[in-house]
Amino acid sequence: TIVIAGHPNVGKSTLLRKLTNAKPEVASYPFTTKGINVGQFEEHWMKYQVIDTPGLLDRSLSERNEIEKQAILALKHLGKLIIYIFDPSEYCGFPIEEQMHLFEEIYEEFGEFPFIVVLNKIDIADDEKIKRIEEFLRSRGIEPLRISAEKGLGIEELKERVIKIIKPEMEAIARSMGRIEGE
Repeated sequence: TIVIAGHPNVGKSTLLRKLTNAKPEVASYPFTTKGINVGQFEEHWMKYQVIDTPGLLDRSLSERNEIEKQAILALKHLGKLIIYIFDPSEYCGFPIEEQMHLFEEIYEEFGEFPFIVVLNKIDIADDEKIKRIEEFLRSRGIEPLRISAEKGLGIEELKERVIKIIKPEMEAIARSMGRIEGE
C-alpha cells in the first residue's frame, strides 16, 4: 500500500486521480479530503493500492484534529511506501518553511518506510522555490521528483519509481503463496 501525505491543498487527491481509478473530490480549498480515499492501478499482473490521506498541519499530535489523526494512522499502519508532496508554488496556503518542517517531522516519525518525495505544481511554481526545496531534500539524501498532477507531468516516472520500490516485495509475497515461479 502506498500512502500519499502532505499539507492540505498540495494536490494529494489530484495525484490519486492521476495515478489510479479513484475519483476523490478535488477542490481549491484546504481540507476537501475529510477521510481516507483509496484507489489502485495495475501494472502487468500486480495491483498497487494507493491511499490519499487528509492534509496534515505542522503541529503536535495532541493538537491534531480527528481528520489529521486518520492521516497519521494511515501512515503508521497501512503504508509500505510514502509519497510525500510539496507545493513549491505555495498556492496551498503554506509557506515552504512550514512545508519543510512538516516533512522533517513526518520523515523522522516514519523514516523506516521508503519515501518518494514529489514537488507538485511545478508548472506554476517559481524556479527559485523549487531549487530551495530540492537543496533541502538533497542535503538529506533524497532525490525529489518534479510533477504537475493537474497536467499529468511526471506521473509515469512516479509510477516507475513506485513499482521499482514495491514490486520486489509483492513478488516475494506472491512466490510465498505459490502464485509465481521462483527464479
